[in-house]
Amino acid sequence: MASQVFVVQTQDAYGNVTNVSSKETNGEAFKNFYFYGSDYGSFALNSEGTFNIKTYPLAIGENTFSFYYKDRMPGIAQLRVSDQSIKETGEGIIDLYKNITIEGEDANEIVFASMPQNIKAGEDSSIVTIEARKLDGMPAI
Repeated sequence: MASQVFVVQTQDAYGNVTNVSSKETNGEAFKNFYFYGSDYGSFALNSEGTFNIKTYPLAIGENTFSFYYKDRMPGIAQLRVSDQSIKETGEGIIDLYKNITIEGEDANEIVFASMPQNIKAGEDSSIVTIEARKLDGMPAI
């Protein structure tokens, strides 16, 4: 399940909305913004979309874009949108951070996930794995 929509808007130091200008794009027609989340998270441009985007190209003259996030691991994830790739620099000039809580999903059943075993009386079995699953048969997180 995807998050609610997150909206990013470029603003100046005083909170005024500003459009991407050609001075910021190194001659390109757009300015890339990079997405970062947890190791188990992913981003998309719509709630039903393919959750595999890493960047968004904001065109010259534009100031707003939106995205969705989903994660496979419960807990707190820190989302980051930056004007710089982490590989280029550690921090960008424009970095936006948002902590979100990923809630676990309710399990509908518990099943054996490991293969059946044949053992003799008195022998130890191999590891037995059980798994909590949702109504659709997928593992609950």
